[in-house]
Amino acid sequence: MKLQLAIVLVVSGCSSVTMMDGSDGPISDKACDVRVYQTQAQALKQGSIEELCIITGDTSLRFSHHSSEAIAKHKDKACACGASNAYVQSRMDGDIGMQGQVTMVAFRYVNSSPQKPTPVAVVQRVQPIAPVAARTTDAVVTTNAETAKVVQFLSDTGFPLVGEPVRFKQKDSLTFYEARGTGGRITQVVCKGGACRLRKIDD
Repeated sequence: MKLQLAIVLVVSGCSSVTMMDGSDGPISDKACDVRVYQTQAQALKQGSIEELCIITGDTSLRFSHHSSEAIAKHKDKACACGASNAYVQSRMDGDIGMQGQVTMVAFRYVNSSPQKPTPVAVVQRVQPIAPVAARTTDAVVTTNAETAKVVQFLSDTGFPLVGEPVRFKQKDSLTFYEARGTGGRITQVVCKGGACRLRKIDD
């Protein structure tokens, strides 16, 4: 019996597991998957937790006496008290003459698993729809094919036509149209054989 106790002490080193009600917790060195957070605040960022036991240990039987060695050595004890996570409550690095120390609080998340970060919605920028300039031909109802050509010609030249162009003169093969635009603008168009142009002084 004494031999078995000595073996347990050598394997576990100087360590203890205390349940949150103050009772002694089970000690096991069986490897398990435990995530260790460096602070309580870091653990709480992932969600609400339930603390299950407190683990203390040192770096006995280790070549390095840095506190990280104590964490690695004793973190698996969290599984024995039903936890899969732990946060470091206190730590102290050691040296050749002094062992490193660590105190960890083993816990589980209330919702059984750490909350995953809320995915950031990818917002695609919608290109604004450029206003489409109303073509003059859309706004003016023409009465014949040649008048439609006048309207199209004025639209292509950018004249802000208002209403339908009015034919006011016929000379040989030339047809003359007068068109009114916004702001009181007036222009005249001459068409011949289906081709239209602005009226010149010598027409």
